[in-house]
Amino acid sequence: MSPSIADRVGGLDWAAIGASLDEWGFARTPSLLTGEECAMLRTFYGEDARFRSGVDMARFRFGVGVYKYFAAPLPHAVVQKVENTLKSMTVKGKPALGVRVQSEGKPDVLLYFDKESGLLVKSSNRVMDVNLNREVNQEVYYFDYRVLDPGADDERTLRDANLGTDGPALL
Repeated sequence: MSPSIADRVGGLDWAAIGASLDEWGFARTPSLLTGEECAMLRTFYGEDARFRSGVDMARFRFGVGVYKYFAAPLPHAVVQKVENTLKSMTVKGKPALGVRVQSEGKPDVLLYFDKESGLLVKSSNRVMDVNLNREVNQEVYYFDYRVLDPGADDERTLRDANLGTDGPALL
């Protein structure tokens, strides 16, 4: 039997990952999911009800394909990873999951995600208060989320000019 996803995540070299993120802006990890877990997740792709939204990457010139965001309930493999690595709590009376983000030489940041939507609802970190001349805890709440379509204005401009909104008109 293979180790749990939480054990696999916990066994990563987080110091090396943090150093790579600091230096390059990305980090490579070994595979976290088994071939069977990946195959199971792939079977969900055609089931639109399993996803809350998607992004057509070509539409925004980010590449090819569609990036999809899982809706609730999440697949077991994803839930196991999330529930074993995040702390359950409430933020503004709503259930949330919190995670500590650490990077060598930098202050820790706590991030809290709404359990239902998966959106970031709070961040917390230590900052220097210059008036008090000591570190204090800074908390920021995020609650006014709106669905934005960065291409909508461009498409409207093209339609107003009687140009197509796909193909050569976008080049």
